[in-house]
Amino acid sequence: AAIRDAEPYVFASSTIEAEVCRQLDQESGQVTRGDLAQIETLLLCGNQSFDRWERLTATGSYVALDGVQVIEAGAVDTLEDLAQMPNLRVLALASQNISDLTPLAQCTGLVQLCLANNAITDLSPLAACGELQELTVSGNPVSDFSPLAQCAKLSGLNAGATALTDLQSLSGLDNLTLLQLHDIEKLEDISTLSALPKLRTLFLRPVTAPQLETILSLSEIRELFLWHVQGMADLTPLAQLPHLTYLFLHQDTLASLEGAGDLAQVQTLQILCAPPLD
Repeated sequence: AAIRDAEPYVFASSTIEAEVCRQLDQESGQVTRGDLAQIETLLLCGNQSFDRWERLTATGSYVALDGVQVIEAGAVDTLEDLAQMPNLRVLALASQNISDLTPLAQCTGLVQLCLANNAITDLSPLAACGELQELTVSGNPVSDFSPLAQCAKLSGLNAGATALTDLQSLSGLDNLTLLQLHDIEKLEDISTLSALPKLRTLFLRPVTAPQLETILSLSEIRELFLWHVQGMADLTPLAQLPHLTYLFLHQDTLASLEGAGDLAQVQTLQILCAPPLD
């Protein structure tokens, strides 16, 4: 095994090779299989590498680095190399050409994973990632999230602009505290949210009237980020949420701020509407 680790490693992806060489300060063709054990973080968005997870934002199918939208896709189309990185903990491969996640079943130490804007339909390999805490798969044509029930530590999920029609496949995510659901065209029934016992923060855009009814039943919710809520003219309905501390509302049909005084626990209230209210 020691001899094999000392042999030069032949990368399947030249883009991943370039990033590994940059991190290790080595020339192409010099990286050994043993060297790959040094890689703990690998962050790529389109054709750009970056150094901090927080620099990347994904909202629906919109992906930005340092607040600037990334439009051009990168060239990563295989994850084969990642299976050789036993200490990989933080991985972002946003806006690439990835469809097969099979190699990630070997990346059992992953804690943060962003795969926004790819071509992923099957999340099954992620069932092996028992340490995963934060996952972004927005902008992918995936509809079945049930494999994530095996990720017992998963607390944050960004599933915006996916192929979800309901949230039933999320029902096993018992430790989920934050959920982002921007721009899911066919999403209708969100009643499964009531079965997520630790959910505290929800992003939803847009919001239908039946979806609002479900949201108003989430008595433990703390933070709400809502856009274009069907039929909402004022803030009165939200008084049903006794523990709400943060409210962001983008609502062009808002006629008044009636009900704001009843939001007893809200510490931050941010409202965007047109025309602006007095």
